[in-house]
Amino acid sequence: KCTAIVVDSLSGGHNLDENAAEMRALLRDLAKLAGTLGVPIILVHHVRKRASHETAKVTLDRIRGSSTIVQFCRTVCGLWKPDEELNSVRVDCLKSSFCAPPAPFGFSIVDNTIRFSTPPEVPRAETTVDKAAEFLRAALSKAPQPFATLRDAAEAQGISKDSIYR
Repeated sequence: KCTAIVVDSLSGGHNLDENAAEMRALLRDLAKLAGTLGVPIILVHHVRKRASHETAKVTLDRIRGSSTIVQFCRTVCGLWKPDEELNSVRVDCLKSSFCAPPAPFGFSIVDNTIRFSTPPEVPRAETTVDKAAEFLRAALSKAPQPFATLRDAAEAQGISKDSIYR
C-alpha cells in the first residue's frame, strides 16, 4: 500500500511555467489526488535567490514561482543552512494549516545517519558594543573601577568611549 507520494522536485515533475496561473490547476489536482488516495503528497521545491536586502532565512516569500504553489500546501517547511561552515541544516515550519507551527529543529547527516539537534543559528558578527560589554564584564569582575581608568584601558584596546556608554 502507498503511504506517501514524493515529488522531487516540483519543477522537474511538470513542464509548466512556475509563475503561470496554470500552476493552480496542477496543484489543485495534486491536492485532490492526496484526498482521494488518503496519503500525503510531499513536494520538494526550491527557493529563489535572495535579494541583497534579505537575510539568509527562508520565508514563504522566498518560495520560487507563483504564490499558488504554497496556497494549496497544508504545511510548508523550509530547510536551510544558516552557517555554511557547519554540516547542520535548520528546519523551520513556514506554514501550518493543521496546528500551531512546531519549534524549529536541526539535523545533520553523519556516517549515513540522521542526527537531530538544536536548530543552527545564523552566525552573528561581534559588534563594537559586544566587544565593549565583554571588556567591561572582565574589567569589573573583581572590583569597581573609576570610569576614567576603564575608559583609558578600553581606548587602549580600540574600544571607543561611546561604545562603553552603549
